[in-house]
Amino acid sequence: MSVDALRAATLGKTHQFKTIKVTHEAEGQDPITVKIKQPTVKQRNDIIKRCRNGKGPEAQVDEMEFLIQTVIELVLDPESGKKIFTQADRAVLLEQPSGGFIDTFGTAAAELLSLEGQEKNSPSSS
Repeated sequence: MSVDALRAATLGKTHQFKTIKVTHEAEGQDPITVKIKQPTVKQRNDIIKRCRNGKGPEAQVDEMEFLIQTVIELVLDPESGKKIFTQADRAVLLEQPSGGFIDTFGTAAAELLSLEGQEKNSPSSS
């Protein structure tokens, strides 16, 4: 393939972002269904930056902060596609019960952030 063809196949292509619907069901409450959209590379980078404890190579990702940030950034109203939460909601989200909607939505959103399929698309030796 030529450079122009490669650029057209990557940068010039309209990309479809994966979306999933996730429902959280809690005893005694109506189910809550949201849409979660695969992030852009920039969104993924921003989420990871906000979750780092410290700076430099020893910096670790705070797993709870990671769940909160994925919920804030990727959980959408299933009808309008608008974000449900903002950074202003962070403190309230941290006070939610463990095993609740944060875990349900955050775990599903984290899967869309992962590098799954990397093996399938990894460089082949030739």
